[in-house]
Amino acid sequence: MIRSALLFLVVSYCLINVGCSRVNQSSVQIWVPGAPFSADPLQSNYVVHQIVFRSILATLISKHRIGEYAHLLVDSWRVSPDHREWIFVPRKGLLFDNGDPIDAKAIVSSFKRIAFVSKAGKFRPSLFSKLVGVENLKSPTTEFSGISVSKDENIVFRFTAPVPDLLEIISASAYAVSHPANYDLKTGAWLDRLKVVASGPYRLVEWGNERVTLKRRDNFSIQGGHDRPIDKFEIVWRADQQSTSDLRLGHSSSAPQVGYEFFGGPVSGIAYVRCHSWTNADRICGQKLDRLTLRERFYSSLRRRGLSPSGSFFPDTRSQTDVTSFRNDGVRAKGNVTGYFLPSKSSLNPFFSAYGAALVEAGGAIGISMLPKEITPQQAVRENAPNLKAYLVDFSVRATEVDFGSIQRELYNMFIDPSGLQLPDPDETIRRYLLRGGLSLEYINHKIADQGAIWPLMHFAQGFYARKGLFDFSLLNPMATPIELVWLGFE
Repeated sequence: MIRSALLFLVVSYCLINVGCSRVNQSSVQIWVPGAPFSADPLQSNYVVHQIVFRSILATLISKHRIGEYAHLLVDSWRVSPDHREWIFVPRKGLLFDNGDPIDAKAIVSSFKRIAFVSKAGKFRPSLFSKLVGVENLKSPTTEFSGISVSKDENIVFRFTAPVPDLLEIISASAYAVSHPANYDLKTGAWLDRLKVVASGPYRLVEWGNERVTLKRRDNFSIQGGHDRPIDKFEIVWRADQQSTSDLRLGHSSSAPQVGYEFFGGPVSGIAYVRCHSWTNADRICGQKLDRLTLRERFYSSLRRRGLSPSGSFFPDTRSQTDVTSFRNDGVRAKGNVTGYFLPSKSSLNPFFSAYGAALVEAGGAIGISMLPKEITPQQAVRENAPNLKAYLVDFSVRATEVDFGSIQRELYNMFIDPSGLQLPDPDETIRRYLLRGGLSLEYINHKIADQGAIWPLMHFAQGFYARKGLFDFSLLNPMATPIELVWLGFE
């Protein structure tokens, strides 16, 4: 699935690869491109949250360990021949960090919270709208047959239509199990964004302005875990802390550095420029003519710097689109305006080093003053929503990842799911096409190029740069990124 939103905003900040120094063999420092802002698993479309919280809030199963699905909170599962009923057997003796049992009742309560929020239209309706009896769900505590505890204390999901890929879906961070003390039992809202009761193998011991610290829980057993586990992770995000980090988020196109090695998955990442204000007619992104003209000037500026922006949103050579066929060198219809862009903090990747200067040059060529403007990651996530009354910036550089084995769900997450990327689709042709069952990447690439609200830049493999000889990555599934820290160990 999309690591949206898996990689949301990452490339604009990371892609950086610098030296570091290790001082404590039981502790590891990780650099990430920004501060976390909420422990709510439903906010996991920000990649920093996935790194920080995947090992604090456990999913039932994990696909991040090499081989088959790893059992985190359940021992086993079975499914009916028609894939409409799934039964999970919880592991015995597991506890939340506060000592409460992680039993079938607690797990069902957490999933009903997700279902209730889904019913309100805020999270993954494509799955939870299929739950039997979901129309009767009035609160996160309502009893209904779609999610229930069986007489033998197992977890039961019942759907009105087949859901053959439920394992893949619920292994995502957004479906992590949370304690009832962390959310409102009437509304499902997360009560305190800075507080969380751990259901996973690590607990939160510090959340400050400059770092988050995770400590391994002695009373949480890991099936198939590393025999040289890491006791403590210190996650930092200040720019001057990059040089002291043992691991740092990055990707395969970053410049290599002596003493570090890259661990990552296949080339499935997408870097692109997003037009924020495309629903505001009086802003630079609000008119198609302006978007196409500015995109062509932006690409030309990149090419003058020796860069070749991709002709395809998707990292698939079969679906390349010649964006120059949509070129429009007309002048702006509304005269001079000012545009704002979120600057990239990467200095080592050439695309992101050139991004701001190329936008300024492109705007100047058609009478637009382009100015950098800093906003927080939380504000940037909020600006995914269409039809806001006002947008803080007009452009930002973004990244996501696509799983071609689940392409229909990936595309829904990009263009339809209100909790997903909500990629711009100004005339809604992509949305209508997907709702009719269309899956052609060539068609979607063509529409993206025609609409001019998404500007593809490059493709990459997402991962971490690590000090050589320090870590053992042998348990990690390279196809699932970002990594789940519990499967990482010392060399």
